Amino acid sequence: MPVTQPVSSAPGRALVVIPAYNEADTIQEVVRRSLPFAPVLVVNDGSRDRTGELAAAIAGCAVINHPVNTHIPGALLDGFRHALANGYDYAVTMDAGLSHDPALLGSLLGAPPCDLVVTFRETSMNTPWYRRLLSRTAAQLVNTAIRLTGH
Repeated sequence: MPVTQPVSSAPGRALVVIPAYNEADTIQEVVRRSLPFAPVLVVNDGSRDRTGELAAAIAGCAVINHPVNTHIPGALLDGFRHALANGYDYAVTMDAGLSHDPALLGSLLGAPPCDLVVTFRETSMNTPWYRRLLSRTAAQLVNTAIRLTGH
């Protein structure tokens, strides 16, 4: 995968990974609001709008452009591979449509060292109904799995 504007990395650093599909309306805002906390990688997942071009124009933002949409799992995997290949210690994912608040990155990145941090949205502003349904279903599955393991 060719990456535009490679982001330098150093030990202990985090990379914000933003999978994006046709998010030209919000990509600049989410990238700019995330950059004060860490370098940003946008995985432009086959967008047919200007998402990749707009993100690549922002200093500190690298972009991987997928020729076709691989959906969120493919975009996230490429983002994580990029983070590992470039020596990042942490990868934080953000939603390109601003349903995640980039201002929360500071507290998230300031958490004690751990292998995994899972967060949730307290509100569902800017989130379509089908994604809210998917999130609720996923949360129920995770909660059931945690209860079954006794934790």
